[in-house]
Amino acid sequence: MRSTCWSWFRSKAVSDEEYVEQIRRQVDFHLRWRKTLITFYSGLALVFVIMLSVLVPNLITWLVHMFGNRWIVSGGFGVGLLLGIMTGQVGHQIGCGLVASISSPRTERLLIQYHDAIETISEEGLGLISFKENCKT
Repeated sequence: MRSTCWSWFRSKAVSDEEYVEQIRRQVDFHLRWRKTLITFYSGLALVFVIMLSVLVPNLITWLVHMFGNRWIVSGGFGVGLLLGIMTGQVGHQIGCGLVASISSPRTERLLIQYHDAIETISEEGLGLISFKENCKT
């Protein structure tokens, strides 16, 4: 599945039908893999919380023993700060993945329903001018 950024680098323009077909494939992909992704991200979140609950008390006791040597503690502050930021980033990514897999692609489904309804209306011949013909003038 290609990202939406890929369409920015395309040389040819994508028609409305192709765009809606891409969205339809993305929605189908999301709905097909939704349970697997929820399980995967829930497992990652559980492992992350367990690792933090085991690591933090051990790190605190280690720092209490090391605090006598000020040079090691002050030198390790920058490294610890960077590791803390990276750990927070990993937790944030896990949370974002879990929220994205739990939430449904409502906007995309509405786009597909709207596109299908327009095709149905234009096929029934209600005397409406198609959107493409309006855009050409």
